[in-house]
Amino acid sequence: LANNSASVALMVEMRQDIGVVKSAPGPFFQGAGSSTVFPPNAQAVAGAPIWNTWKIDITNYDDRPVQYLSFSDTLPIGVTFTGLYTPPGSPTLPWTCSPYGDPTTVQHGVICYLPSWGPMPANTTHSLYLVTYVDPNTPEGTILENTVTHALAGKDGNAANDTATATAPL
Repeated sequence: LANNSASVALMVEMRQDIGVVKSAPGPFFQGAGSSTVFPPNAQAVAGAPIWNTWKIDITNYDDRPVQYLSFSDTLPIGVTFTGLYTPPGSPTLPWTCSPYGDPTTVQHGVICYLPSWGPMPANTTHSLYLVTYVDPNTPEGTILENTVTHALAGKDGNAANDTATATAPL
């Protein structure tokens, strides 16, 4: 009876669905960004409190929290990351961001992540404003294209919402 037992090794892959949406709510100007604040009446029209702002909505469509969530945001040539903040009314999470690359090249942007201490809760959307500075030498009329991709791209249940792109005229 020594052979009356068996074992099977199973690998369970957990798939969650994270989605991203990208928009460009506010006007974009050369030499503007960072702490350049709209007058109050322009805020109501533009929908963004700071010039040169990209909006990112990250949604956890799963019924489980997501650990170690991060995203990369590829910026257009001549555009530099200056800050990330949560708009009023959106849940606040402690994102940490690090710029990478040279703004004069195609391969540059910012990577943001949630520290390992806390996950993104289940069934929630977090909105973020990515504030940028546009080089004053960028020609007026340039169409700025900005793409965001979350780090679980290709590893979650819905690849259609892993990457989002927005454009804005300068």
